[in-house]
Amino acid sequence: FAPDPELLLTGGQDGVLRLWNTTQQAAMCTYSQQSRSRKTPVWALDWCPAGHYFVASGADGEAGSFGLERSSPLRALALRGATGEEVDVIKTHPGARLAALASGDGVVP
Repeated sequence: FAPDPELLLTGGQDGVLRLWNTTQQAAMCTYSQQSRSRKTPVWALDWCPAGHYFVASGADGEAGSFGLERSSPLRALALRGATGEEVDVIKTHPGARLAALASGDGVVP
């Protein structure tokens, strides 16, 4: 759920993120995780506390920072030194300027 409890963000095997309005029980919009044609499953996502941005990641070690007003990533992020390691956990900084990504390899980038 977003900081606004009426919004729910989901991601799945198709690599597409969907923003839902829980009051209307309908999808409001979709976000494409990658700009390239190859889609990878969404493994993790986190809302920035202000609620205007979120970060989502996939099985390819990459993550994207999204704004609610754009359907494509504002910025691409990657695990430093990782070779295709999936991003399992994301945590955004309260100031919305930083995000921590973690994978199952036990290394903190």
